[in-house]
Amino acid sequence: KKPEVDAIAERSDNKKGTAFKISGTISRQVELNPLMGFLGFQTITLRVSSTAQSSFSKGAALSLYLVLDRSGSMSFKTDTVNKSKDTCSNYSEKSWPRAESNKPCYVSKMQSLQEAVSYLMDTLNKSDPSYKDHGNPESELVRTGAIAYNDVPFAARQLSWGTSSARSYVNAIPQYPTGGTNAAVALNTAFTALKSSNSNEKREHDKNGNNAFQRYVVLMTDGEMTSTAIDSQVRSTCAAVKADGIQIFTVAFMAPAKGKSLLQYCASSADNYYDPNNMEEIVAAFGEIARKAASLPTRLLN
Repeated sequence: KKPEVDAIAERSDNKKGTAFKISGTISRQVELNPLMGFLGFQTITLRVSSTAQSSFSKGAALSLYLVLDRSGSMSFKTDTVNKSKDTCSNYSEKSWPRAESNKPCYVSKMQSLQEAVSYLMDTLNKSDPSYKDHGNPESELVRTGAIAYNDVPFAARQLSWGTSSARSYVNAIPQYPTGGTNAAVALNTAFTALKSSNSNEKREHDKNGNNAFQRYVVLMTDGEMTSTAIDSQVRSTCAAVKADGIQIFTVAFMAPAKGKSLLQYCASSADNYYDPNNMEEIVAAFGEIARKAASLPTRLLN
């Protein structure tokens, strides 16, 4: 006999966008063999059910944690001139910790990173239909947090609704930071906050009616870990992060080969890895990360 199809399509509209849900069940009677007929069974009904859900791209619920390098090499200059200043301290790998020159004034790596993070936050806000500047909460879809590290982690800015808190944290990092490079503890801090066994993020999103949300880590460095043991530790944590279903974006900003190798390994895919070499490229990379994070794919529920 022909299969019977029972499909239900639902649409719901709210300030976050338009959502669609399609549920379908296919059932069919299948004849059994003669042996089963002797037992009184002529046919059996087989059923297969599935549900899919999708939405217009008016914003996606997400929790994003920035893990950012603020080691001494982030004080080094880029090749972008800061036209707003006539003079400033320009540092390079060869001259550090003494200034190489003071004119013209070049944008430092840290200033480039701060500009890139601001662009990321602006892009998330523009993609967020629930965003309200100075609102409380600032967003009902987007949660962001941040932690900076050199050879030790700094106090983290925990995940909160909106982007302003994490943005302020990054903007407060000194223009000329110091120290070595050890992302291990900082990365683990982000993982602990986002991991599926930690119910806090799900509880927060449930409060705003976000039945599903994506989890992201953005790991950035301009160097390499200060030892092979630390490099291995970071790789191990990256593997655990990805195994938990958290997507990792990585940014190797003017980094050496070992730093690039580490971040290529940590990225969830080749499309999630970036290796910018100047201010313009890192700003563009962070903007693309925000656009990818804010997209909402169709989800097969069951």
